[in-house]
Amino acid sequence: MKVAALQLGSMALGDAKLDYYWRICASKGVKILLLGEYVLNLFFKEIENLPSNMVAEQSERHLESIREFSKIYSTILIAPLVIFKKGKLYKSLVIASKGEVQFYHQQRLIPFDHWNEARFFANSLPKSPKNPPVFEIDGIKIAPLFGYEAHFDEFWLKFKRLDVDLALIPSASTFDSLNRWREMLKTRAFLNSCYILRANRVGEYQMESSTWKFYGDTLWVKPNGEIEDSLGEKEELLLGELDQGYLEEIRRSWAFR
Repeated sequence: MKVAALQLGSMALGDAKLDYYWRICASKGVKILLLGEYVLNLFFKEIENLPSNMVAEQSERHLESIREFSKIYSTILIAPLVIFKKGKLYKSLVIASKGEVQFYHQQRLIPFDHWNEARFFANSLPKSPKNPPVFEIDGIKIAPLFGYEAHFDEFWLKFKRLDVDLALIPSASTFDSLNRWREMLKTRAFLNSCYILRANRVGEYQMESSTWKFYGDTLWVKPNGEIEDSLGEKEELLLGELDQGYLEEIRRSWAFR
């Protein structure tokens, strides 16, 4: 099964690039296209300073385009999007296919002083999180997980119980975290005997005293814990091939699942 991850900075002002890459993926028989965090919207620190109605209008325009594109292209889109509902903003993920959309609200949000999504968004943060959505394509079980959520064992235990074969992880990683992310996802893939597709954002956010650089390094990780492919720090598209036979071989060999 073919999958793809689109590595971009913010395209908050238009959908031309999304249309372009989605069309390419569909023409190549790609089943899933994953976007990074804060690609359809501006970065979090920028959203913090915008009126909610402006963020809502931006997201609604994207959502309308996503619905229309998903009617045209057979590839399923998985994309983080900030949702406005009943006067509140929610950090969510859209799963779009055949004109229909499903939402998953993030259940673990970054709480740091310099980056506090937990305080800003209205997402429910349950003590015991619910199962992320699991869907199936060609016998492969697939589930999304936000970048920050990927640090919590409880989600991976759920994935193991749900027999997830492919974890989709959008992120907006910055600072000096590249190597930590690589080691974490390699370990998660190996111990859970699953493939991992991680789409990371690129670009920069300028603070008064520093520049936050989103370094890319979008990854395709095999269930043996090895990185099969990765991207640099510019706009690129990663294509990966999930081998179900190899996945079953790894599970028999290591018996982790």
